[in-house]
Amino acid sequence: MGALIELDDVTRAYDTGTARAALTNLRLQIEEGDFAAVMGPSGSGKSTLLNLVAGLDRPTSGRVVVDGCEVGRMSESALARFRRRRVGFVFQFFNLLPSLTVLENILLPAQLAWSRPAAAAARARELLERLGIQEVAARYPARLSGGQQQRVAIARALINTPRVLLADEPTGALDSSAGAEVMRLLQDLHGEGQTVVLVTHDAKLATRHARRVISLLDGRLLDDTRLAVTTADPQDLVRVTGREVAG
Repeated sequence: MGALIELDDVTRAYDTGTARAALTNLRLQIEEGDFAAVMGPSGSGKSTLLNLVAGLDRPTSGRVVVDGCEVGRMSESALARFRRRRVGFVFQFFNLLPSLTVLENILLPAQLAWSRPAAAAARARELLERLGIQEVAARYPARLSGGQQQRVAIARALINTPRVLLADEPTGALDSSAGAEVMRLLQDLHGEGQTVVLVTHDAKLATRHARRVISLLDGRLLDDTRLAVTTADPQDLVRVTGREVAG
């Protein structure tokens, strides 16, 4: 598979009175169908990386190419279309609209993308069932557990069948049990072909569920490790750099 996401010598600097950029000369490729976990301490550039890929931010220099689109050179209207169609974003604190039901929250991106109502409704029903939340479709977010809310957020991110699913600390607001369920869900989606880029502070979850761990430090690439699942136990991950082999 080819690179779905490419960052070519990317620097992102903010005018915050500090000489250090959020990202500095970052070169990175993420292939279609990959499941990459991005890790690093606070301030390492993890969220900036996601925001650049999502078109929520622009590089100061360098190129960010996602699904053939050079994101940093797009107009605001083109970026809005890009985000609606090609990228799904899952946030730490869900960002569901409290005045909308579960189903209405899920359908909102499809409506913004002017999708056909019948097709959008069918896709929403498919996702509700796939994510095990069909019984809460008519409820409002305040009546859901944290794990249910995050499943709704994932369904909303997937409604337009994006090429890449970005998740920024999706387990950060959940207890350990609900967090593990969300990570297993992301792993299942990856197994079905979904490209996933995850930011997490939890090394245990990252190495258990992702297939690749990208480590940032002070805005620079520190390490890029590919993980291989052993044939004996899919939960037993073996560190391999550069290529996948059976453990």
